[in-house]
Amino acid sequence: KLVLAGTLYFLPGWFLGAWIFGTLGDRLGRRRALILSLSGGVASYAATAVAPTFAMYAVARTLVGCCFGGAAIVAFTLGCELVSMEWVSIIGAGYFNALFILGEMILVIVANYVRGSWRLLIFISLAQGAVLLPLVYLYVPESPRWLQNQGRFADARAVLRRLSPRAKGLMPQSDSDGVRRVLSSSSMGSDAGAAASEMPVGGAAAADRKAGGMFQLCMHPKLFLFTAIMGFMWCTVGAVYYGLTFLAGELPGDRYVNAMLLALVEYPGTLLGNVVIDIRSLGRKYSITMLYAASAAACLFGVMSDGMMRNVVSFVGKCTTTAAFCGVYVYAAELFPTPARNAGLGICSQVARIGSGAATGLLLVIPSSLSMVIFASMSAASALMCGTLLVETFGRPLPDTVEEAVSAKRKIALPTHWRVNAIGGASSASARDDEPLMTGR
Repeated sequence: KLVLAGTLYFLPGWFLGAWIFGTLGDRLGRRRALILSLSGGVASYAATAVAPTFAMYAVARTLVGCCFGGAAIVAFTLGCELVSMEWVSIIGAGYFNALFILGEMILVIVANYVRGSWRLLIFISLAQGAVLLPLVYLYVPESPRWLQNQGRFADARAVLRRLSPRAKGLMPQSDSDGVRRVLSSSSMGSDAGAAASEMPVGGAAAADRKAGGMFQLCMHPKLFLFTAIMGFMWCTVGAVYYGLTFLAGELPGDRYVNAMLLALVEYPGTLLGNVVIDIRSLGRKYSITMLYAASAAACLFGVMSDGMMRNVVSFVGKCTTTAAFCGVYVYAAELFPTPARNAGLGICSQVARIGSGAATGLLLVIPSSLSMVIFASMSAASALMCGTLLVETFGRPLPDTVEEAVSAKRKIALPTHWRVNAIGGASSASARDDEPLMTGR
């Protein structure tokens, strides 16, 4: 219970940080916000280890949640905006989550060997942050999509030329034309290049830049509905994920072994999420609906099970919940328009922390079986809303305006290996032109 109570200081900080750094990421740029959040996180985490009183520890712990919560959102947004659409699900549902799980496993292993000193555990954990910060400062570029949206075409051009040698040959025109051509090609395929080069700099794009961020999410009714639904889905997956994690202490067997197993099952969960959301016949919408439904079923079976069977059901539930977490990250990044993407992800992360905090509180005051029933109900409601009210985003370009975000008829651009000639079924004529531009592939 002391561990759960300590977590309650971290989660409000994460809630606050997702909003602060999500907004800063849209205003100051992804790179600046990432460096600021990581710097603050390292400093505040060190403060928790040397805090002389519990009150100072609680304050430092809240700041840790604030800074690292913001860093998680900004890093994810930046990562998705640096790659082509073919790689968004791999980066979002695979790469980031795989490293998160690795961090969990390392933490459990280290904690097992330094059981007598939590301060030493903090200093060991700090080592990777101290190494990461200078690497981010030296090597991580600004998002070319954010630069384009701000009208900084010369800077976006420089970043694109640095990221991909092929981009140099596609930018012989003015900065704005070349940048739009490369970004549209990387997200929509070569078919969209010409259309994007004709898109005006002003108009809707300029208006979106001027009234971006949270304002956009609230003012457009349909986008507000999408944001509310996505927020509830994140709240649900946050509650179920943390609820199952904290229940490890109540499962039969050694708590460290159970914690390690609950971390390990996230790897097949990550693989499941990465594969399922890329199934063409299901798309993002219905694949994520199925994952939430599976999480609901696992929670219900957990209530009816006991002994080692409860362990098995908990591991299955953690697997499907991890897959849903992977999928909803990618889905949200594809759903929100560029001027409000960081703010949208920030709001989602905030309500996910509300769910995590609520799960922590529930486990403190009510029986775990009743908590599992609540988690199952939330998962079922999320599956229903996702399957009936949200739009499909699979294979579509990242929306740069509100109109593109709310449209259910955005042009679909399937990955290169899926593109076929509509009449003859033959492969696309110019495979070379369809190659992704901003990846090492």
